Amino acid sequence: MNERRQLKRFSLKLKAHYTFEDKNESWKECSIIDVTHNGMGVKFHSRETVKTGTPIYLAIVIDVSLSPVRLKGVIKWGGESADSGVCGVELTEIMEEVTWNNLIHYMKQ
Repeated sequence: MNERRQLKRFSLKLKAHYTFEDKNESWKECSIIDVTHNGMGVKFHSRETVKTGTPIYLAIVIDVSLSPVRLKGVIKWGGESADSGVCGVELTEIMEEVTWNNLIHYMKQ
C-alpha cells in the first residue's frame, strides 16, 4: 500500500461540532480523530450523509476555558449515509500558526 500523505498526521480525540451551512443554528456533535496542517479526520456521532466536495464548518474545543477554534473545509472522502462514520476534511483556509501550535500543545498533554 502506498502512503499518500504529504504531511505528518497526528492522532487525537477532540470534541467538536459541525454544520454544512454557514450558520450557527444547526451544529451537531462530532470528534476530530486526527489532524495535519491542512486537514483532519472527523467522526460523526450520528447518522450523516456526506458527499465528496461538500463544504463543512467545524468548531473544535481545544480547552473548555477557550473559545472553540473555527475552521472551514471540504469533505474529501467518506462513506455515504455513515452511521457514526468517518470522513476526511481538507481545510480550505490555512490554519493559523497559533491555532496549529495550540493543537500540537494539546496533543502533547
